[in-house]
Amino acid sequence: MTPSIEDGQYVIVRKKKRYKYNDIIVFTFDHRYYVKRVQSVYQDGYFVLGDCFSSSVDSRTMGLINSKDIIGSVLVVI
Repeated sequence: MTPSIEDGQYVIVRKKKRYKYNDIIVFTFDHRYYVKRVQSVYQDGYFVLGDCFSSSVDSRTMGLINSKDIIGSVLVVI
């Protein structure tokens, strides 16, 4: 699958209290920003996957994403 958001595109995000399945979120990990899709919601955090499944760096290597590391969910792609 091809990425929904390409490198170099800008996004407008909105902070929410909770995120749900299929939300596209922006978060920080190791001092870098990532944009991934929420696949599963757990009490401990969020399991995220990239749209380009075969080459994505996501929760399969990062683990669960803590809510404190989430900037917000994508509203608009520019």
